Amino acid sequence: MEASMNFDLINAMADLEEEIVVSIVEKSVQDGISTEAILADLQEGINIVGERFSRKEYFLPELMLSGKLFKDAQALLVDSGASIPENTMGSIIIGTVKNDIHDIGKNIVVSVFESNRFKVIDLGIDVPPDAFVQAIRETDARLIGMSCLLTTAFASIKETVEAIEAAGLRRDRLLLIGGGPTDRNTQKYTGADFVCSTAQDGVRIAKEFLAGYTIS
Repeated sequence: MEASMNFDLINAMADLEEEIVVSIVEKSVQDGISTEAILADLQEGINIVGERFSRKEYFLPELMLSGKLFKDAQALLVDSGASIPENTMGSIIIGTVKNDIHDIGKNIVVSVFESNRFKVIDLGIDVPPDAFVQAIRETDARLIGMSCLLTTAFASIKETVEAIEAAGLRRDRLLLIGGGPTDRNTQKYTGADFVCSTAQDGVRIAKEFLAGYTIS
């Protein structure tokens, strides 16, 4: 990976300037800048977006736009013939739990994790516990995210956590929950490891877990 950073690209990504991002990415490809370096600059811009979201300078529309812009930039690299790393951070299984068919929040989480260079296995909505278990066995992902927008589906989160434990797959894995009605009490009731108030919060916790840090 090249050591130098393109601050014009970083700032354009952080400011969500689509035309400028596209222009700089295209020129960088023409100039022979490595795919890894371009992605690193885009990622740095995404990190700034996350910081602004945390400070309430950006809101959900900006967060969603940043994910789209990152994907569009990746598509430009693919069109240029560049090889895009499938996964540089780790893999996460995400799904809206059984008896809940809401997907907007889940889709935002998927977009944010993908733009932070996680490989996302999206199980969709109304996902039964055994589907989460099967996905863990098939992918060996260490991160599991369960989305829920209905309080009546809290029991489904609990059943999923219990199914993962019963299958002997809980160890060395991080079980995250999120969604409008979820809170610390939901976490305690379900047995999950952490409740995430925002998608960016989930990314932070996931990165700390994979890096071996004590999660706060």
